[in-house]
Amino acid sequence: PILGVTYKPNVADQRESPARPVARRLRRMGAHLTFHDPYVDHWILDDTEVPRVGDLDQALHTADVTLLLQAHTAYDPKTLRAARLLFDTRGVSDGTAEVL
Repeated sequence: PILGVTYKPNVADQRESPARPVARRLRRMGAHLTFHDPYVDHWILDDTEVPRVGDLDQALHTADVTLLLQAHTAYDPKTLRAARLLFDTRGVSDGTAEVL
């Protein structure tokens, strides 16, 4: 899943979010997109709703790659350890997950 689709941490504002161009590129490459954000219930990307992950722990365990784009305080480094592979763009992981 893509974690954090807002413009900045701990807000619901999605304007000019860095998640949009990243998600577009991943989609063009054939990725199956899902997202999680504690401040966003629905995320529309180019007129298509991206499925929201309800159970973050389950998604971290099963996704091939987890992409952390926003450092919401709700994303505890201990929780992120469950990711099979974590691409941490914000430097919040504690180094115990396999990080790209």
